[in-house]
Parts: sequence; C-alpha cells; structure tokens
Amino acid sequence: MVSAALEFKCLVDNVFSTYIDSIFGYSKLLETIAISQKENVQQLEATDPTKANLQFLDNQEMCYSLLESKLVRGTAGQFKNRNRLNSSNWQWAARMFIVTIYELWDGEYRDKIGSQKGLSKGQLILPIMGDIRLLRHWIIHSKSVPNEIVEKMTEIDWCVNGEQLIFNLKNLNDIVLNLYEALESI
Repeated sequence: MVSAALEFKCLVDNVFSTYIDSIFGYSKLLETIAISQKENVQQLEATDPTKANLQFLDNQEMCYSLLESKLVRGTAGQFKNRNRLNSSNWQWAARMFIVTIYELWDGEYRDKIGSQKGLSKGQLILPIMGDIRLLRHWIIHSKSVPNEIVEKMTEIDWCVNGEQLIFNLKNLNDIVLNLYEALESI
C-alpha cells in the first residue's frame, strides 16, 4: 500500500510541475512574440519605415488562434506585459498552485495521512501547511494582501502585512521543499 503522504507528495509534484510548465510557456510566448516582431520590423523598414518599431507593433491587436477562439485578445504589448517574469500570469499560476495544494491537503490528504499514523485530522499539524492555509486565505478573501495574522507564520518569512503577495519561482520552490521535509518527518 502506498502511503498517503507519498501520494500527496506526488500530487504536489504534479501541481508544481504544472506551474513550472506554465511559466516556461510564458517565457516561450515572449520569445515567439519577440521573434515575430523583429521580423515585422525588418519587413516594415522596407515598406513603411514609420511603423518599423516596437512601440507601433506593441499597439497592434493580436489574439490566439488556438481552436479558432478569439476570446483572448489584446495588443501585443498587453500580451507581453502579462507574460513577463513575475507578471500577472505568473502570479495567477502561483496562486492556483497554493490554493490547489491546500485544498488537496485539507479536503483529503490530512485526514488520510492522519489515519495512517493513528491521528485525527486535527492532530496532524504541519507548520508549513498552516502557512499555506494563510496564503490561500489571503488569495481567496483579500485579493492576495496579508493582514496582521502574517506574524503567526512560522515557515514563510517573505509576506508583509498590507502588501500584495508576490510569488516567484524561488519562494514557491522553498515552500515545496519545506513541505517535502515536513512530509518525510511524519
């Protein structure tokens, strides 16, 4: 029988891998837009030099042609801005990661792991999961802005009362490593 802790760790791996794949995709999208814009500038230099610049190209509308959907549209500049390092798309992916792993923990795995260890759900306490619970709460209920309860965090030290949570690869990686250590210790 596979332990519930190992099963949970594998799920966290999968969710974190999805986050990593997403941010890699954002970077590749930026590279693709940059290559396309460079080619467009070269073409415009020959045909319409006044438009042969990134400022002009960044103001041109674009949309994804995936499945012929025109639902995601905007200017090239808007696409670039939301996919830059630690920008809005990066933040949404990170927030989804935090919310997902906490929901998996609280909704199923805390009880499963506790049962295998002879503990009730309330008796199984991992400090990192308490901190993730607070992150999840702020993401869902206060637009990712921590409050004074931030002082109760014991494992995560980069949150500031009243300031928007800014997730990055390093702090998410640290959360995952801390969680893995905690799972191995139970």
